[in-house]
Amino acid sequence: WFTALGVSTMAFNLNGFNFNQSIIDSQGRVIGTWADVINRANLGMEVMHERNAHNFPLDLAALDSAPVALSAPAING
Repeated sequence: WFTALGVSTMAFNLNGFNFNQSIIDSQGRVIGTWADVINRANLGMEVMHERNAHNFPLDLAALDSAPVALSAPAING
């Protein structure tokens, strides 16, 4: 069961619990809780751990670009 849970967690990029804005009052304002503090800390650790996971690869971005089309086709209408 734990293997299936781990595979499905990684497949759908579920990195943990989300307690963001867990309690809201009648005015629509967020009431801060310890769960919000833990969630912010977890997000910070995740960003530091996977800092290049979702960025465009720098070795691909550093290459010179080549034009695909040198001239546009004429449109006769």
